[in-house]
Amino acid sequence: MNSNKTNKLKLLVVGAFVASFQFLLGQNTTFEKMLINSDETSQYNVEGSFINSSGSIVVYGYQSKNNYDPFYLEIDPATGDTLEWVDATGTLFPERMQSMVELPTGGYVGVGYTTRSNQNYPWIIKFDTDGDTVFTK
Repeated sequence: MNSNKTNKLKLLVVGAFVASFQFLLGQNTTFEKMLINSDETSQYNVEGSFINSSGSIVVYGYQSKNNYDPFYLEIDPATGDTLEWVDATGTLFPERMQSMVELPTGGYVGVGYTTRSNQNYPWIIKFDTDGDTVFTK
């Protein structure tokens, strides 16, 4: 497969992370961008990425600053600008978001697991179109 047609994401997690994306957008467009949240001491663990219905890159996972709560961010693929950054507040227990999809009605659903008393349990979170948590179970 032609490497110009392959989405590439490389992340270095050290309170901020460097992302390198390569996309074919009618022409070969390559950029590298430092993405920093307002809390530069956090560690972000990226679990995956996808292109949403508006064409933005969605990167998601969990961060370890607040007991492994989920996060996601939306990135403009043409410029690398961060359009939205959401650090969700979870429960008192660690929640690790390992997969995420966009809903046809808007917003996102993330799934993963939570750990309680050294046992892992399925976990789900729903975000509305503004990035607010609708529910977590």
